[in-house]
Amino acid sequence: MGELLKAYQLADVAFIGGSLVDIGGHNAIEAAYFSKPIITGPYIKNFQYLFDALIEKQAAVVVKDNQALVQQLIAWHKDPQELSKVGCNAKTFIENNKGALDKMVAIIESTLLSEANH
Repeated sequence: MGELLKAYQLADVAFIGGSLVDIGGHNAIEAAYFSKPIITGPYIKNFQYLFDALIEKQAAVVVKDNQALVQQLIAWHKDPQELSKVGCNAKTFIENNKGALDKMVAIIESTLLSEANH
């Protein structure tokens, strides 16, 4: 985390590397945080749950190979409104899912307090 922050701030689109070859993909949270439309290849096993959610929320798209990647980039270049919409969906996804750590700590504290009182 943190290595690509400047790049994501400047980019129009985020292509998540390690996803066109079978190495498992990389995390897309930083790209989504910066409202970037996300493109990933099919190899996302390391972050399957995250990408499933992003794809469902229309915040990311999957391409099968480098030709499909280029086609997606051209399509978004021709339709800036769609590009913007997908980026906004990515940011909304982040906003709707932030605070997970605080929620987990509260659950753990509650459970520990409950156990201590028994």
